Amino acid sequence: MDINEVQKDLSITLKDLYETESNKLLLWATIYQRLCNDLIESKVENLRQYLDEQIKAYGINQKKYKNKLDEIIFQYKEKMQKIVEQYNSEYIYIQNEIALSQSNQKIAVANLISSKRGEISANAINNEVLEKKSTKKILATAQKKLNYDVVIDECTDRLEKCMNDTLNTLNEIFVIKNNMISKNSDSILLRIRRFFSRTFGGEAKFNKYIISQLELNLKNIEKRTISKISDIKLEFVLLISQINKIHNDINLDFNNTLNQV
Repeated sequence: MDINEVQKDLSITLKDLYETESNKLLLWATIYQRLCNDLIESKVENLRQYLDEQIKAYGINQKKYKNKLDEIIFQYKEKMQKIVEQYNSEYIYIQNEIALSQSNQKIAVANLISSKRGEISANAINNEVLEKKSTKKILATAQKKLNYDVVIDECTDRLEKCMNDTLNTLNEIFVIKNNMISKNSDSILLRIRRFFSRTFGGEAKFNKYIISQLELNLKNIEKRTISKISDIKLEFVLLISQINKIHNDINLDFNNTLNQV
């Protein structure tokens, strides 16, 4: 098989690999979004259940507090979405960087094959200058391909870290603790507490121990959310700076190899 056939077969292989990698990135993104959405919905549902339990425990008219409770749930969910949106920006950037590096790899390999063909042609006509130039380009493009391997591996690790950080942050910050009643809804102690709560100022206690505590909890969540988003943005800026430096280093290495005497 001559070099032209090799190049053609390799181009087909590279195209197939590139499509496979693109599909893999799409699958990862779908899984990431699904995990985030499922976790948010699960936490919202847990909050709803918690509120329903407290309403029953204190004998509260649910319609009277519907707007207030809906607003608490809305704020709770909105803050989670802000965290996810910030991580999404980083995730998309890393994903695009992987796709770009894979595309650059494809170009580097194509140039490698082209340079190899040039080297063979130069050798056939005893053109030492062209042969030397082709050899240096082979080395430069091979090194560039390997450098992009490193970029892709690093970004793949970052992609996984971004996913884990998103889920861990949601679990760390967005916690509604039930310190008022036992989870055992059939216990005698709970029935007694419910009776006294309903009989002696149930609504006032509901406002004091549930609504007020939830509002305080939301304020704390707001502070932690703002702080975390600031940290994520800073980390994102540093990541962009690192990636840009890597690209510059790759191009510098390529040019230095080509210009070697």
